[in-house]
Amino acid sequence: MKRSRSTCSSPSSDSVVELTEEEVARLQSRQSRSRRERRLEIALRQGDLDRAQQVLRDQERERRRRQVQADADLARSIQARADEEFARSLQARRSPPHAAQPRFHQHHFASALLARSSLRGAAAQEGLAQIALLNGRDIDQLDYDELWELSERIGDVRRRGADKREIERLPTRTFDNQASSAEEQSCSICLEAFAQGERVRTLLCLHVFHAVCVDNWLTMNKICPVCRIPIDKR
Repeated sequence: MKRSRSTCSSPSSDSVVELTEEEVARLQSRQSRSRRERRLEIALRQGDLDRAQQVLRDQERERRRRQVQADADLARSIQARADEEFARSLQARRSPPHAAQPRFHQHHFASALLARSSLRGAAAQEGLAQIALLNGRDIDQLDYDELWELSERIGDVRRRGADKREIERLPTRTFDNQASSAEEQSCSICLEAFAQGERVRTLLCLHVFHAVCVDNWLTMNKICPVCRIPIDKR
């Protein structure tokens, strides 16, 4: 985590208070939340339901943005830890004997599980290393078949993803702003508003996304990114 610091002056003294970027972000988030709450309160007092609904939608978008950022930060942290462990194992390891299956293939296989995963898949990759340690083995000492067996035990991310045929069964349409409800105005994955004429896809739970955004998501997870309902649930 970055530890660069910002400074601000105390209103009651000449002293300067140093804040980390995380503390500054939390302070700004609280201030932004307070402003939205005031706008919502004013809109409700004035009976302006349209404005109140817009404030609530803004709050939901901000909540999702923070969740996406938190997920990305955690995934990067897990990836960094995995890279550090691999670098340490390379430094400690002596020249390995010739093997029919080179060890770097095993590392690439393990890294691929992490790279193709969502947040849950990243946690599963960490679980794979933990299972290996419980068995008294380093993950780099496992052969290809053993890695596959372990990945199946913890839930290989590729088995959770949908194939192209499953994704194409889900309906798509051209977005029409006039014919869409207020709840269907933006994509919850990229957080961008739908543009007139864009191709969108609707899941069985009726949540709507940019087709490109949700297709990429579904190759890793067969669930709605908003409500977590499986796409093949009937």
